Amino acid sequence: MQIKHFNSKELHFMKYKCINKLDQFDFKEASIASIQFNGTTFSMDLDNVTIKANNEHNRDIQDMRANNVLVSFPDTSILTIIEEGYKLYDANNNLTETVADKTIPSEDYKTFFENIAGNFLYSITITEEKQCTINIDGEYQTYTIQLSNSSSCVEWDRFLKKEQ
Repeated sequence: MQIKHFNSKELHFMKYKCINKLDQFDFKEASIASIQFNGTTFSMDLDNVTIKANNEHNRDIQDMRANNVLVSFPDTSILTIIEEGYKLYDANNNLTETVADKTIPSEDYKTFFENIAGNFLYSITITEEKQCTINIDGEYQTYTIQLSNSSSCVEWDRFLKKEQ
């Protein structure tokens, strides 16, 4: 499988690759550089991804991190993208506003992906039903992307020391 790294104009083959090993990474506080969906493959270009000490490529005995990490889900479809609702309370704990969850229509996905760059992930989870849930912490809003997929691929070129 050849994957285009979205920060370059030509094909770039990454040095390290993990197939179906999302549990060997921590995506909390990973920065989203870009998200792409071409109809069959959902891909995210991320920075500040934690590579756990138990990762098959990590020769160190501690968690490391990486930038320019490509996370892709081939042969997938987007089930839904939800802008999560919220409840707003005043200083006396009185409910002042309620906003319900909002489903983003598929015709707005491209605009959503363009506007979400620069925000942060707080988790990526795969369920037994072969569904993937991606949670994003936006500047003022949180989002959930649900995918139907059969596999995942994480690729990167170099390990960086993780700040303690």
